[in-house]
Amino acid sequence: MAGTENSVLGGPVASYIAANGATYEKKSPGCPERLYARRIKSGVYAVIDDVLHKRCSRCKDHWPADTEFFYASKSEHDGLYAWCKACYQQWRYPVGRSTAKAPR
Repeated sequence: MAGTENSVLGGPVASYIAANGATYEKKSPGCPERLYARRIKSGVYAVIDDVLHKRCSRCKDHWPADTEFFYASKSEHDGLYAWCKACYQQWRYPVGRSTAKAPR
């Protein structure tokens, strides 16, 4: 994917300082560019208004590929689960089931 900005495909490397004062380099979650190219071609990813979007495999809607719309996953190449947060919550807490714990 020549010509595509790194900020869309993986983001820049960010540094942050831990509580003990140590400085760390943190790379944003990302996968190889050839994998992005394959996923864009298949429709799993889409670049809309210079923002990388990911398709939820459950509802088939495209959402921005970040942790605001998808839960983080260490096992996925792009670092995000396949289902969006709304679909996961709908599956995890079906209608009629309360998310609050029952009093004892």
